Amino acid sequence: MHRYQPAQLAALISLISSTKGSVICSNVLLSNPSLLTSLIAVYICRARTASWYAKTSTCPPDLQVLVGVLRLSAGHSRRMCRLLCSEWWHQVRFLKDCLRVTCQQDLSPPQVNYKYNLWLKLCNQVTEWLWNQVRPTLPARTRTKATSEAKVLNLSECDVPVKHLDVLSKGPKFCVEPALRPAELVSVSRSVARRVPEDSRTTCVAECTDVLLKHRPRRVHDIVMSSVVDFLHSSGLTCVVSDKEGFFVVLTRGLFSEKGSVAIAKNFREVSHNPSKIKKQAVELLKSLSLDKLVNKVKKEMGDTLDVFFTAKTHKPDIPFRTIVSERNTWLQIVSRYLQKNLESLVVADPFQVASSDILVDFLRNNDSGGLRAFSLDIEDLYYSLPQAPLLQSVKECIGNQEDEFEFTSRSGVSVEGFLEVLRCYLEATLVTWNGKVFAQKSGVCIGSCVAPILSTIFLAKVDRAIQGSLVDLAIKVFRYVDDYLVFVDRCVFIRKMIDVMKVFREQGHGLTFTCEVPRNDALQYLDLQLAFSPDGLCWRYKPRSQKGLLDYQSGHSRLVKNGIASSCIRSAISKSCPHLIRQSMCEQAVKLRQAGYPDAVIAAVSERLLKTIRAGGKLAATERCKGSRPFSVIPYIHGVSHRFKRVAARFGVNVVFSAKSKLKDICPRLQHRENKKSGKKGKCTMRHGIRFVSCVKGVVYETPFSCGHVYVGQSGRCLNIRLREHHSSLKGTPTSHLALHCRQCGCTPMFDQTAVLFRHREQLTRELVEACFIRKRGEKCVSHPSVLLHDKEFSFLMSTFS
Repeated sequence: MHRYQPAQLAALISLISSTKGSVICSNVLLSNPSLLTSLIAVYICRARTASWYAKTSTCPPDLQVLVGVLRLSAGHSRRMCRLLCSEWWHQVRFLKDCLRVTCQQDLSPPQVNYKYNLWLKLCNQVTEWLWNQVRPTLPARTRTKATSEAKVLNLSECDVPVKHLDVLSKGPKFCVEPALRPAELVSVSRSVARRVPEDSRTTCVAECTDVLLKHRPRRVHDIVMSSVVDFLHSSGLTCVVSDKEGFFVVLTRGLFSEKGSVAIAKNFREVSHNPSKIKKQAVELLKSLSLDKLVNKVKKEMGDTLDVFFTAKTHKPDIPFRTIVSERNTWLQIVSRYLQKNLESLVVADPFQVASSDILVDFLRNNDSGGLRAFSLDIEDLYYSLPQAPLLQSVKECIGNQEDEFEFTSRSGVSVEGFLEVLRCYLEATLVTWNGKVFAQKSGVCIGSCVAPILSTIFLAKVDRAIQGSLVDLAIKVFRYVDDYLVFVDRCVFIRKMIDVMKVFREQGHGLTFTCEVPRNDALQYLDLQLAFSPDGLCWRYKPRSQKGLLDYQSGHSRLVKNGIASSCIRSAISKSCPHLIRQSMCEQAVKLRQAGYPDAVIAAVSERLLKTIRAGGKLAATERCKGSRPFSVIPYIHGVSHRFKRVAARFGVNVVFSAKSKLKDICPRLQHRENKKSGKKGKCTMRHGIRFVSCVKGVVYETPFSCGHVYVGQSGRCLNIRLREHHSSLKGTPTSHLALHCRQCGCTPMFDQTAVLFRHREQLTRELVEACFIRKRGEKCVSHPSVLLHDKEFSFLMSTFS
């Protein structure tokens, strides 16, 4: 503080104190340090008290006296308490300025600071003593816990400790807040700033870094997932997710392998194909069709076969497995994305298909349903049952039925016949590896394929048109959602009509297998609706078929997600139920929300918003969000950081969407990765290095020393030996890198065998940020240049980790 500031502070305080809305306005009293210290302690405790009531969403007694007999809602109580808390802290800051001015009388600057710190120390002691007296009188902070019966199905004879069962019982959707390192937090802020216009990007980076500098990391419990994985792996156990009911199934590795083999044998056949040759044939086909960009992308992908994983069908006897494939990191994903993009541009004419149950609700509301009765049909194993020859023919017909077939060919870059050849090649190349053997699907399309949904839609549209032409007057109305049909017929001749309709489905179904479900106890379940038949008419209510519980409120998801779940449940119960069953459906959803730990205040707030919508004459049905051109960024949800990033991005016209990074369902792939690593299937470097300078490792920031004392800092996502070999080769010809250029100018030698790994991470942006930090930290000793430029605030934040 320079010599003029004390006088400036004193003048401003004398002006403020005369108009301050405080109890004490006398300048004489404000110059008493003992009184100021006591007031600061009292006001800090009052601010903490207001903050305490805001976090518990309860109304303080003194505020309740003001409102009288009214009972404030939880939201209004929080707002009022936050206003009071803000005002009390405002008073504390003002009184501290008064204390500083009081300490400046006839003292030198060093003595002023010493005296001021002594008074502040005394103030802190008084504050803590006073807070210890007030704290026991405040209401306890209680969290609403889930009351629904948690379930974990253990098919092994091994006893799983209670602490691990408690973790698994939270369900696969439960999210644990990720414990991100400082470099990862900076990477998140940079991913937000990347969507900002170039001229404002530096400002956005600075503001996001300010958020990180003010953030105090709290303790997170990511360790629980690792401890569960360690126990299951060491005990020879594994786990899968229930297919319909949404809980974990624990079983031995032997039983897992046995059930997996049965599931593979059901829809796949063992083949002797060489996956590498299949890829070469696909590349040759793409070259012949002049799809050069697609060829280059396919060549870069190393994976030749699909990964396979399973879910348990716990609703069926013996709990069989469902086989699902993953195209990630394979060349098949590149081809399927190309096919998917072009197939989804087609206009598919289907007389039965509906996008959701809202269409069914509108039909029931607008038609006299008293004389109707219904039954449902389900296609067994839809994706694996699709016959490939008729499937290709239906795609060809769908393309030919478009108004502008030339537009499709120009968009895809190939003729219709060429596109069908690519599709046929893809369907024949979907190979999976299981227990060291290669398998191909017997028919249809694999579950998990990117093109499976659109291909089934095109094929079933052809089937539905044929069925519609044969039904004539047999059915009054037919709906289809994916593989579920709902057929309405005349209730007076229900049995006869049902038999005739099923005969038509079998004749026109191109070999598909249909299973029938009739009303039980005059009730039929279809999608998320339950239809109730009675002599007086037809009623319906919102009741999801799935037995999966709602997301636990203690999950690490954003509050926006949890409020959205509560709003969706209550809105659907009101908008998808007939007037006679609305109350029953809404009460059922409220019970489910309470069982998942949702507080009554959240349920009430959601109901108030829906009530406001009804009062304004709006529609309760969920509306689609406007798909504007506003850029958006997806970041993991981190308590205390993500919402602040969202506010910063909003000032620059960027939307921020939160993702759940660490879900408990990740336990399954972690266990599989441990098993693969143990058996040597994955984790080892597949490259045959001519020169191996160091141990093979991927995704690193490295430092290579020179004989002259300088260093080179770089990063690579590939094997480190590949990058070092490239540096070694660059020394022979014209220097094309900073390392080779330095060696040419200095005459020194790089010591590749002494290369050290400074940091490891799989994301390139995070590695580039750490690389830039080390380059700046090494100063003139480092000869490399950073891939990204660090802001000064970012560098100071990262240095707290690497110092």
